[in-house]
Amino acid sequence: MTSQTLRSAVASIAADTSAARAALDRCAGRTLQPDQDGVRDATTRLLAEVHDALAVIDFARAQSLARQARQLSASLDCR
Repeated sequence: MTSQTLRSAVASIAADTSAARAALDRCAGRTLQPDQDGVRDATTRLLAEVHDALAVIDFARAQSLARQARQLSASLDCR
């Protein structure tokens, strides 16, 4: 991975995880419908997997997982 590719991957991971965490924060302390509860739990698991992937310096996997977490969390409607 070139340094530019690495910087791009890290920026993407940061943006996607921040968006997913923001969606989770909006839902914190709220009672959710069962399907939304599952989405919240799955998003939380994906973010933990991102952390694990980063711990072993697997940026490609972390980037993919972070993207999945962002996409999944986008369906949370906790405004």
